[in-house]
Amino acid sequence: MNPRFITSLPSAAAISHDVSEGNINGACKELVACLGFDCVISDSDILRSRSSTPWSPAPPSQYPAKVVTPRTTADVSEIMKICSRRRVPVTAFSGGTSFYGALSATRRGICIDFKLMDQILAIHEHDLDVVLQPAVDWQDLNARLEPLGMFFPPDPGAGARIGGMVRINQRLMDLSEDVVIFTRLQ
Repeated sequence: MNPRFITSLPSAAAISHDVSEGNINGACKELVACLGFDCVISDSDILRSRSSTPWSPAPPSQYPAKVVTPRTTADVSEIMKICSRRRVPVTAFSGGTSFYGALSATRRGICIDFKLMDQILAIHEHDLDVVLQPAVDWQDLNARLEPLGMFFPPDPGAGARIGGMVRINQRLMDLSEDVVIFTRLQ
């Protein structure tokens, strides 16, 4: 690991989020304008279900202020621009299995639920390359790859999504030998 990318905790800048009601409401207005009303969710059952699992370190009383459901990489980029500018913390959600406790919305904020981004966009057989969205189930990916004589080797368990696998790769598996990940606006 390159030492210039490492910051010791004592020397790191303090986290400065703004989860005030006014700021969250302002962010939500911007998110609705960007994504549409149906993609900004405030139902308390959904908020709680996107904040923790039985394996999460966060207590169930901590959950996001809103859940947003992007459809494209461009949507995700806009969500992140809004949240960054307003200093709203963000938690990602793919499959929600979170056996390793990665899913924990401990700072309120916004949860990005990738459930609408579950498409395999392209398989480049000769390059051994797949372009996909974060909510693709690894088993669905392998079902599409099998007729081509290919497979995605990690096996994290039923329900896992590629986005979650990437998020927790250091805790669960080493994807570095098998996977190169890039994201770009389409």
